[in-house]
Amino acid sequence: MKAIYFAVALLVALVPGAYFLLSFDTQYTPGYTESAFKSVKIGDTKERVISLLGAAFSTNDSEPYMEWIYSGDKQPRFSKDGEGSGTFTTVKFKQGSVDNIWGQRKDSATSFTMGQGVGFLQMADEEFDKLKGASQDKVRQKFGAPMAIYEYKASKLLWYSRSPSSSNYHQRMLGLDEQGKVVHIWRSIYWD
Repeated sequence: MKAIYFAVALLVALVPGAYFLLSFDTQYTPGYTESAFKSVKIGDTKERVISLLGAAFSTNDSEPYMEWIYSGDKQPRFSKDGEGSGTFTTVKFKQGSVDNIWGQRKDSATSFTMGQGVGFLQMADEEFDKLKGASQDKVRQKFGAPMAIYEYKASKLLWYSRSPSSSNYHQRMLGLDEQGKVVHIWRSIYWD
């Protein structure tokens, strides 16, 4: 009998959380299908994308950049998708010079502190300011080789999904380079 009460109590506790986690308000473009989106590959042309998916909801310009990560931990996903984990510092370069330096410190299994003065390199604000505009060579001389490098090549973004209510949705977006070729594919969940 205790097991039944426990199961019912657990179900009552989990249902609202599960509803939140599973509720998505996603609207796709009229020509969109999941199988067509999955068939888009890096290097496809804009014309092929439009023949598969139709016109995007919206497009916007984007600026290519390169990002280096410094960390005491391996960063297995960084080169592929630019996502760091644990404690790290990233240095973002636009047009070959430092645009931004940002860090994250893992405080516990579920807690992180983020900002300019935190992270693996633990630099003071004055040091960040001195590096603004610095070359890649200067950063490499100061900190050594990065753990991994992420290159964001998109100059145009195509949005194939959105949330009419500005809530959780399935994000489907493509990044095109200046030649109109697919360089990034985002198939993720956006939590709001």
